[in-house]
Amino acid sequence: MTTVEDPFQLTRLANELNDSDEVDHQLPDLIPLDHDNPLLTAPIFDVEQFLLSRSYTSLLDLRSELRDYLAALKSELVQLINDDYEAFISLSTDMKDEGPRLDALKRPLGSIRDEILVRFVDYSMNILLFSNAT
Repeated sequence: MTTVEDPFQLTRLANELNDSDEVDHQLPDLIPLDHDNPLLTAPIFDVEQFLLSRSYTSLLDLRSELRDYLAALKSELVQLINDDYEAFISLSTDMKDEGPRLDALKRPLGSIRDEILVRFVDYSMNILLFSNAT
């Protein structure tokens, strides 16, 4: 009886697959490029460490990922600028009608200032009189 040899070794591969179900394959942790990435928030950017963390990524995929992150950063920057600009414009329009109110405050403040000066002069005179009396 002739034994037919398995040229593709399918039996061996099937056995290996069955055995490998018990083994837990660990895929590398790929930390996304965002503001929480410790490699991007470090005080000094370490290029080598960053590239080592992406060692399982092809250069084309890495370039694409970096370009996507750059686009996201630009978008956030534009949004922050627009928010600040809106707040600035809002502040200037809110202050537009404040001129008459400030003018109305000048009169009472001027009289309060005059009253304080009168009291200060009286107080100073009393101190001088008291110091000369002793």
